Amino acid sequence: MKILRALFEAALSASINAKGEVEFPFGESTFSPVEVLQADSTAYDAEFRAWLNDVWLEHNRQRLQKLLKLYGNGGRFADLCSAVAIGYIVPVVGSGMSKPSGFPLWREFLHQLRQYTHITDVELNRLLDEGRYEEAADVLLAQAGTHLFDERIEHDLRVDIASRITGPVRFLGEIFPRLVLSTNLDDVLECVYRSSDRAFAHVLIGRDIKRYRQLASTEKPILLKIHGDCHQKDGRVLGVAEYDIAYAPGSPAHQALELLCRTRGLLWMGSSLLMDRTVRLMGDFVSADPSGPRHFAFLRLPSEEARRIDREQELSKGKIFPIWYDGDDDESIEALLVGVLDRTGALASVDVT
Repeated sequence: MKILRALFEAALSASINAKGEVEFPFGESTFSPVEVLQADSTAYDAEFRAWLNDVWLEHNRQRLQKLLKLYGNGGRFADLCSAVAIGYIVPVVGSGMSKPSGFPLWREFLHQLRQYTHITDVELNRLLDEGRYEEAADVLLAQAGTHLFDERIEHDLRVDIASRITGPVRFLGEIFPRLVLSTNLDDVLECVYRSSDRAFAHVLIGRDIKRYRQLASTEKPILLKIHGDCHQKDGRVLGVAEYDIAYAPGSPAHQALELLCRTRGLLWMGSSLLMDRTVRLMGDFVSADPSGPRHFAFLRLPSEEARRIDREQELSKGKIFPIWYDGDDDESIEALLVGVLDRTGALASVDVT
């Protein structure tokens, strides 16, 4: 598992003791500087195992135990792990999973676009506060013009240096090797899966999403980018008309989501699921097929109890059941994903070579 070795080496620090030996912080190994330079593979393996079990995994287990005490989390997380273990869960990845790598949340990105228009901050915030994100995108496009608008999307949302990708998104390839659904335009997922030797055989965008039905039975990794891609204009779903077309009954995105919602459980992460057309669409699918599967979401715990109750009831209409977290977003989501790896046995046979 390449991500674990990378995390270990990032955490690794050495100090010289009174004997002139190099001490590493996780296990009991000591070496002379010469031995360190000779790259003792046995010692490396021992130190890695000590770090993995006594430091990194223990930290995430402690964090997970605190999260599982929050409202409804214990049973929901157990159900999620059981479903992941049999390949039943499909992740739905939002912009929050790309934020640790320096990419903006969608609201932040629209504010970045505003800098190339005469629209005021007040005007844009009014639209966004009302949940009118598609209208905001239309206004920005009209002001900036097509070429500038497209250029900003490509430059601000593409991955230029893959080594800078960080955060819990790096664990997704180990948990979900076959199918991923994303609302993001960036290419973070493509880079993550490629670096873990799980490159997507098919990246379906826009109208091409209809091919998912044909490819669903294959064993090759598939990425569905339902809102488009930063590298190509075709297939993007940003404005009002684009949303109406994309999610119309019989459209590729509508059919793909309906198929997934009725046959697989979805796990939303990196998305607030607030005033989201996709969530409302899932509610329609549930109404049409009440016997469909349950879905999950990693969501920040609201500060007000009344708001939490409202959110539980709202999301349950689409059979989405939140697994709440508090504290740091990235640390919490990492603890949840590591918990899935741990409980499904994926960490038992970690390859350090």
